[in-house]
Amino acid sequence: MFCGPIIARWKKHLWNSVIFCYLLSGTWSQINVVQQPDVVLIKLCGNAMLNCVFTHTPDMKVSNKPILYWEFMSQNKSRLFPNQEPQYNGRVDVLDDVQSSPNKSILFRNVRWEDSGKYQCMLSYERDGDSERKRGAGVKLLIYDSAIFDVLPESKDQLRCAINVSQDPGLNLSMYHNGVPIDTRRNDTLFSPFRQLSVYIPLKEAGNYECKLNLASKLILNRNYSYYPEEKILPEPWILYVAIVSIPFTGILILLTACVFKFRSRGAS
Repeated sequence: MFCGPIIARWKKHLWNSVIFCYLLSGTWSQINVVQQPDVVLIKLCGNAMLNCVFTHTPDMKVSNKPILYWEFMSQNKSRLFPNQEPQYNGRVDVLDDVQSSPNKSILFRNVRWEDSGKYQCMLSYERDGDSERKRGAGVKLLIYDSAIFDVLPESKDQLRCAINVSQDPGLNLSMYHNGVPIDTRRNDTLFSPFRQLSVYIPLKEAGNYECKLNLASKLILNRNYSYYPEEKILPEPWILYVAIVSIPFTGILILLTACVFKFRSRGAS
């Protein structure tokens, strides 16, 4: 019920955008299988839309309804649609199930680390009585997890930003202090099937710190940390206060002592 209006809006915007791009590029007069954008980055357990649009003009004379295939282009290819592999059961929806529709995109639900990689759509159709196939260029699915950006528990003077991401060299972390890039100590730890990016800096100067995850030059997410240490409150100088306050009384005591001594001296003489 909830996903229906969202998917409908996706289909409308997707198709309008692809038509507009092809009219601008002048490539509308040919058969194409378009997969744009070519990189999709989704948070772990989220839903990814993988675009695929079949475009052609009437003069191409495509005579039958194209049959759609979606494949994961791993070392051992696996099929998402149709006749999908067991790991994709219940996780793949075709956004437009009308066979004659040009929109061949899918919604890939609940993405996992092992889903990272390249996906390709292919269409089988007939033109002028001959069977033909056309493949898209593919779309790369990348995945990231929640970022940790906080002071290290075992070291209160170290600020750490860490995040798990797909094993793609284009993903990188950077850190800023009051908007200025700062040098960091970096770790890149490889796990299966993801890797952990982390950066560390000594926490000395007050201000706003920001950690950014980028795919090449494109900002994916950012996290902020504010550091404004409390000013140290010095202990009250009670001894000094007592000394200052006691100065008048000390002077009076000295004068009285001197007077008594002088008086006794006179009496003795």
